[in-house]
Amino acid sequence: MHRRQLIKTLPVTAAAFSTAVNAKAAESLEKTGASLNHGGLNRIAGLSAWSSVRGVKPAIRASVMARGTTLLSLVVQSRDTLPSDASLGIRFEEAPGFQEGVVFWRYAPWKAWTKPVKMMRFDDLEADDVQCAYWQYEDGTYAVALPLGGGGFRTTLGARAGAMTTVSKALAPARVKETLPQVAIGFGEDLYSVLESVFEDAMVALGTPENLRRHKSLPHALTYLGWNTWNASGNGRDMSEQWVLDQVDRLLAAKAPIRSLVLDDGYFEADDGRLQSLVPNRKKFPNGLKPVVDALKARGLKHVGVWHAFNIYWNGMDPESEIGHLYKGKLFSWTQKPSPIDTTGRLVTYHSLKPEAAVLNGYFDTYYTKLKEAGISIVKVDNQLVAERMARDNYPVWDLAVAYHSAINRAVAKHFDNAIINCMDMTNDAFLNFGRTPVARSVEDYFPYKIGETYNLQEGNAAAHVLQAIYNALYFGQVSFPDFDMFETSNPNARLHAVTRAANCAPIYVTDKAGQHDVELLHSLVDHEGITLRADTPLLPTRDCLFQVQAARLFKAWSLCGEGGLLTLMNLADAPRVSGKAYLTDIARLPPGRYAVWAQFEETLCMADDEASFEVTLPRFGHEILRAAPIRHGRAVLGLKEKLNGLASVRDTVSSPEHLDLIARDHGVLLIYCEQAPSLVLVDEKPVKADFANRLLRIELKDGSRAYKVSVR
Repeated sequence: MHRRQLIKTLPVTAAAFSTAVNAKAAESLEKTGASLNHGGLNRIAGLSAWSSVRGVKPAIRASVMARGTTLLSLVVQSRDTLPSDASLGIRFEEAPGFQEGVVFWRYAPWKAWTKPVKMMRFDDLEADDVQCAYWQYEDGTYAVALPLGGGGFRTTLGARAGAMTTVSKALAPARVKETLPQVAIGFGEDLYSVLESVFEDAMVALGTPENLRRHKSLPHALTYLGWNTWNASGNGRDMSEQWVLDQVDRLLAAKAPIRSLVLDDGYFEADDGRLQSLVPNRKKFPNGLKPVVDALKARGLKHVGVWHAFNIYWNGMDPESEIGHLYKGKLFSWTQKPSPIDTTGRLVTYHSLKPEAAVLNGYFDTYYTKLKEAGISIVKVDNQLVAERMARDNYPVWDLAVAYHSAINRAVAKHFDNAIINCMDMTNDAFLNFGRTPVARSVEDYFPYKIGETYNLQEGNAAAHVLQAIYNALYFGQVSFPDFDMFETSNPNARLHAVTRAANCAPIYVTDKAGQHDVELLHSLVDHEGITLRADTPLLPTRDCLFQVQAARLFKAWSLCGEGGLLTLMNLADAPRVSGKAYLTDIARLPPGRYAVWAQFEETLCMADDEASFEVTLPRFGHEILRAAPIRHGRAVLGLKEKLNGLASVRDTVSSPEHLDLIARDHGVLLIYCEQAPSLVLVDEKPVKADFANRLLRIELKDGSRAYKVSVR
């Protein structure tokens, strides 16, 4: 086999992928059998282009970006329009030294979400719809492959005839007018760094660097503990103006610290999944949205949001309805099964807005203006996978997706300060087009507890849900604050759900029914204002768990918070007990040094450095969260004992050899590691007695739910 190393070209920083891959420095790989090398070793061998269309013979173009990522694209000489069923791609024959890997497969039937699937061979993956993949070689080197899109075509990864391959499809007649982006591939010694480099180089090449999470911030409206109506309302069945107000009244009467609310599906005027009007269902909400929103805010809620579908409603608009007539001449149709799980063979035709900028911008600007006038400040945009169904035989899928996302992104920035929850979005025609929108669901729906639930990663139990979310955050966290979805505090495993939300960086919200809630657990997630206490970074598998998936071993995940870090320990396997070791260095980006470590549920304190390890044994669904706070001038602030993420429960910390000053964000017991007994403790500038034993200072803050100024001398 002919093998040769890619020559590293000059860094490519052009905004458009077509510019990047057509740069003079880019190398042509037209010869079958070319390879990709890293560290002096052949990493991927036997590259060759393929096409399902007779007479179309694409060539491979490669370019190396600023952070070392290789971008591969196809150059198609034919100017003919390719048919809807056309597919083409790049075949990768082998990966010499391949050891093991994980792929993120967008699974049937709904194709809304991805799950981690262990890859034991380089070709060990589904035929297509893999959204991202990583693997490790025998020498410890990691590789990441991120399929891309452009020129109307969407690319995923798959396997054909014993080889990994890219698979590009437009799903509609399309003429290739430029190079077709295929995949971004990177190598390195640290998987977290390789993922960051691959995504950054890919976003620069696609002209959307703003889509990187590091350029985004969480909108204030999404920082409050939220309540979503979906499961609480029987999936929308019980939704009505009076029901919403009654539920909120009962939740608040029970002292639940809910401060925001999203009206999920169930308030629209719809028939057979087709929208009839922008006016809410007149029987359920006879007075419209504004009186409800006003009443909720009068009760103390800070923000109210609403749900809608990417394609307006689940099955679009009814062309014969009130709204259909309003947009007459601006609709197109597509044909599909009534549902992905329908087995009758019946096909139905649905309608939605044409993917034209003027049409979509006009609709979403008008719609969001009405919502804003009603007091709405958050939107949840669901069903984003539907672009592929709408596109088939109509419009190239990438073009349609870009049109819809651009219009929604523009309108949500204008009206709601980017306070959007993207949902059913784990397809790259969605997540590579999030733009500046910061929050996206990174796991399938939460399913309420039921007897007999399993560990299946599709509609599984709490352990399955949490594991899927944490793995997906590896790649989804590059472009979003990865949202782990709602949960119920009445679930027998609610604390496992709560711990992982607190150790993650995304919005936190529940779907409790009034009278079926754990108020103490809710308070462990928030400060005195109802703002959630979250990590600064996504919750990710530790290095030694990157390929574990559901193996019967201790599962560990890390995140950073302030100057410290969190290490979440869990039994997510179908096993009665797991044991293992945890290390301070499991918190991957934690700076070296000495740390005080507090075990939340064991309530134990220890000092740790880079050599420290902890023996851990957990029962089924068992979990623990370790807070690691840096020791500065003989002290380390561990935060409020009652909060699941205690590190986030303090702010404005100032440390010197003489004193320590901070603000505690709620009442409770403040924990501070001290190498010597303090001479004076002040709370709101008044001396107080505090308990000190075994280097642990406990300061009781018990004057109600508010912020406290604390000083230690």
